[in-house]
Amino acid sequence: MNLKQIKFSLAVVINLLAALTFGYFCFLGKNFQTLGDKVSSITFAVIITLLLIGTSLGAKLLKQTHRNFKSRFIWEIILLVLFTVLICYFTVFPFSHYFSVSEKETEIKSKLNSSITQAENMYVKYEEYVNNRKSNYKTKLESAVLSKVNGVSDIDFNCLDFRLNSLPYPRQIERKIRTIGFDLLPSSFIEMKSDNSKWLANSKGDIDKWKPIGIVDFIYNIENNSKKWKSDLITISKIRETGEIADDFDYILQFNEVKTYFTKLGNPTTLSLIYAILLYVLMLLSYFFSNRSTKSSVGFRTIFSKKTKKTNEFDIKY
Repeated sequence: MNLKQIKFSLAVVINLLAALTFGYFCFLGKNFQTLGDKVSSITFAVIITLLLIGTSLGAKLLKQTHRNFKSRFIWEIILLVLFTVLICYFTVFPFSHYFSVSEKETEIKSKLNSSITQAENMYVKYEEYVNNRKSNYKTKLESAVLSKVNGVSDIDFNCLDFRLNSLPYPRQIERKIRTIGFDLLPSSFIEMKSDNSKWLANSKGDIDKWKPIGIVDFIYNIENNSKKWKSDLITISKIRETGEIADDFDYILQFNEVKTYFTKLGNPTTLSLIYAILLYVLMLLSYFFSNRSTKSSVGFRTIFSKKTKKTNEFDIKY
């Protein structure tokens, strides 16, 4: 393989890689705009990539034609123009959308981390709620025993299901407190908290490192997940011990609006335009490095000749 063939092969590889890179950023931009619709985003990006590869390599192949030079040159120019139009069109959207959203990275990160903190605090507040329930119940149990022992009243003592001639009252109180702890903090709660904490930690890592796919997944799921977690905690908190009076768990959820950052289309950024121009040039390297056939040496002179006789215009022998 000679040096020219190596250049051609390398140029084609660069062409393909540049088209794939352009398509990847188009996928990211479309994925941002659709808030995680990966199927449509991938489909859209694949179509864009194939169009760019088809037009750029198509122009290259037509440039190297060994016959029908005039007609193929016209198609070559058409493909080059079409390729340029496609690049310009898709640079505006979806290619540049990823960059326009990323320009607001700091502000978006702050709001998303606030949502994570809010979700994490929900479990802290629930555990505080459980501790308050246990403390209030213990106070009620101790007060009932005290009233019983002092002969003041047996009403609360009987309602709280104490057992006569059984364990000492302090031991019975201790058991009841353990029971309410098991009821309000069951193994399912511990597992749920662990799984959700891992998801929040991973999401926080995606946000801090600005991982575009992970961020969109978090935005799509955080509100629904937080509401579900709250509902699950409320369900557990509905359990009541014998003679216990308490309110269900409650927690105020307030989400910062960040979806509009992703769904609203902005203007192309300077960085996106620079990248688009660079990829445009790289995708045309194979075209630039390819040579026209020596049989079409008259080239442009043949097409734009001022001669009027058709025999002179097309008398190119192969």
